[in-house]
Amino acid sequence: MGPTLDIILVICTVLLCCGFGGVLLFRLSHPLLRGLGWLSGSFAAGCLGALLVLLPSAKVPAVVCYGFARVFVLLAFVLLHVAVLELMKAKSLFSTLSIVLLGLVALSGLLTPYWQHWDMLGTAVLDFAVTIQVFQTAFYMLADKSQPTRNAALFMGTLLLLFGSFNGLRSVAIATGLLDDPTVSERLQGVTFVVYVMTALGSAFGLFWMSTALVTAHLEAMANTDPLTGVPNRRIFLEQCQREIAACKRTRKVCSVLMVDLDHFKQINDRYGHAFGDIALCKAIERIKLAIRTMDTLARWGGEEFCVLLPNATLDMALVVAERIRMSVESTNMKAPDGALHEGHTTVSLTVSIGAAVYDSKNHDAQDIIQRADHKLFEAKRAGRNRVM
Repeated sequence: MGPTLDIILVICTVLLCCGFGGVLLFRLSHPLLRGLGWLSGSFAAGCLGALLVLLPSAKVPAVVCYGFARVFVLLAFVLLHVAVLELMKAKSLFSTLSIVLLGLVALSGLLTPYWQHWDMLGTAVLDFAVTIQVFQTAFYMLADKSQPTRNAALFMGTLLLLFGSFNGLRSVAIATGLLDDPTVSERLQGVTFVVYVMTALGSAFGLFWMSTALVTAHLEAMANTDPLTGVPNRRIFLEQCQREIAACKRTRKVCSVLMVDLDHFKQINDRYGHAFGDIALCKAIERIKLAIRTMDTLARWGGEEFCVLLPNATLDMALVVAERIRMSVESTNMKAPDGALHEGHTTVSLTVSIGAAVYDSKNHDAQDIIQRADHKLFEAKRAGRNRVM
């Protein structure tokens, strides 16, 4: 290699080494970010490959250095693919295709000393293997449809497709003899070093983007969801209710709200324990979900009280849904815990009281309709429970 090419390769090696150290330190300090451990390994493999290209001397033949360098270069892209698989929670982190490609490149490294044009052969095999591996990762990224990571996956998949296309064209050019001119070959080699390193840095950015997006989505879900029942909490219900009422004001449609309270819940807790009370709450949620529409929003308001937002539902429609909820919960019989059997209680029945209110005026807001539904719930409980008002 010429001096200019050596300088370019040294700079690329330093960047890869810095990438390895930076990603590794970030992974150690942020254990929730998946895939970064394998990504640091990818940078390490790329750095070793670059160092081996710089290493050849009289004591270490170029054929040996370049053979190992090609294996490490491909290994860098294989580890990048593993990082993506870990990030996306794939069932297996290692693909058969990746192992086959690594074996192919290693075999070409063993055979090249016995081949007249060993350098061209080894480079062509490496380019082919890297192209296939990169395309596998790119297609995996582009197939990702999950909302939190969609944009990052699209960026990373597009980047890898472009790199794979560049690498594939370079492989064809080498195989057809278009790069036999030493000057052209050296210039393209310098460009290739830069493209490899920029692709590595771009892929690292895409992986960071995806990983942080997943963590952010997870934290938002924790903040918006009731941890016991898994349904939205009061804050999210209020936001959803406000949006629905704003839409009703624009379109002059209606919506309704149900406030649902589990009857005699304190007695259940006192008689069977709080653990069984939690099970009863979750069972009630299951029964309510079966009785409402997919477009409806069910949330935990607090304690044993739940609320349901019914978009585009008149009061009559809301009463039908409320009665369906009441009957669904009433039909539930839970097996009493073992400690209560000696008291003669083998099953525990659940009932709910429900208050319903409808949006019927442009002057009403979310708090108003919820308060009216809660007032009707109080009337239902005062009238004897297990009923709809």
